[in-house]
Amino acid sequence: MIPTNPKRSTGLRAPCALGKLALATVLLASACGEGDSGPDADATSPIDQYLGLDVNEELQAELKQRTDALTVSCMADQGFKWVPVPADDIDAYVDDESETPQFGSREYAEVYGFGLSTEAFPQSAVGPGLVGYDDSVEPFDDAPTSAPDPNEEYISGLDDVQRGAYYTALYGDFVGPETTEGMTDEEAEDAWDALLESANRGCLEEANQEAGGGRAEAFYSAFGEDLDLAYSRLASDPRIIEFERDQASCLTGKGYSFVDVAGAESAINERLIPLLDDGESGLALTESQRDALSDLQQQEITIALDVIDCGGGINAEEELYDEVIADLEQEFVENNQSRLDAFDDEFGQG
Repeated sequence: MIPTNPKRSTGLRAPCALGKLALATVLLASACGEGDSGPDADATSPIDQYLGLDVNEELQAELKQRTDALTVSCMADQGFKWVPVPADDIDAYVDDESETPQFGSREYAEVYGFGLSTEAFPQSAVGPGLVGYDDSVEPFDDAPTSAPDPNEEYISGLDDVQRGAYYTALYGDFVGPETTEGMTDEEAEDAWDALLESANRGCLEEANQEAGGGRAEAFYSAFGEDLDLAYSRLASDPRIIEFERDQASCLTGKGYSFVDVAGAESAINERLIPLLDDGESGLALTESQRDALSDLQQQEITIALDVIDCGGGINAEEELYDEVIADLEQEFVENNQSRLDAFDDEFGQG
């Protein structure tokens, strides 16, 4: 069982940037970034370090090379040819440049607030004077078009049956449970695990696991419950208690009924949802809707700045949680060193 990182349940949310290895189906880490957009972007989890998942450019290149070789071999065993996409071509399709301020920063809050009402509608719908997301270009419009999939010609030469078999070999044929209705969370998780265990996950996923992810799976199977227990101490950490108390006192002192980012976002969403649910006007907002959205966006920006002034905000929370979680994980590693040594003897070092 993979433990639940407690940061996931604190109301934190940030745009999950499409990683280069995710685009190549190579990235081994299960999350889209431990603090990938906040001020602690370079912080490394002790557990990730132990598992060898503290991803950097050198490791990315090594993992891609290893995974590509395994995928080529696997596809060949099933009678197909597969050519890896060169890393330079993957880089070309990932837009790392953005004029938008860093999510969670004061600069971002001054324009977008929490990114809720200000990112709910396209700019063409809200018109001048309001904030919407940029819909003037299609995704990847600026991406180069001179680097097609090197497998495209080969795939086009297959008949329909062969093409279906090719994609099954490459991507697998996993289908989730028909329903988990009426199941407890544990029963639903067991149902998914059973299907995953027996499923054909395809050459890409099998290569991904063999290249490094298999060790992580074995680790979480052996240590997941104990690590969950360590994470459960997060809320009682004195640093977290002090942070939440001070933030709550400041926000209530400003007249708000909420005490943290999650509560602030909930208050914004309560007013935003009726605008999103109005099917009559679609994306062509009426004047009254634009007025309501204008008031909401101004309120959202004010609230977001007040939260930051109270010492809170996405980045402040994430930075503190990263610090406390890293300490809990380091203590876990130190307290379980003999078990981890035995695990290394069986599965190799990360």
